[in-house]
Amino acid sequence: MNLQETSLTKPRRRFLLIPEYDPYEPDKRYPGGIEPGSYTCNELVALLRRNKENPEAIQFIADMLEE
Repeated sequence: MNLQETSLTKPRRRFLLIPEYDPYEPDKRYPGGIEPGSYTCNELVALLRRNKENPEAIQFIADMLEE
């Protein structure tokens, strides 16, 4: 029970940061409807599952994790 209480008070660790869209190409969006922002590990897993049939989105996520 004590572990649960501590985990609720700790800020969630961000695992991936997707940058804002290029200001010079504001109409160009990321594949798979991926939005800019920071993602926790669980959010990243959900993003991968949502895009499992979209190779462009998976490649984009892999490239973001690599950098």
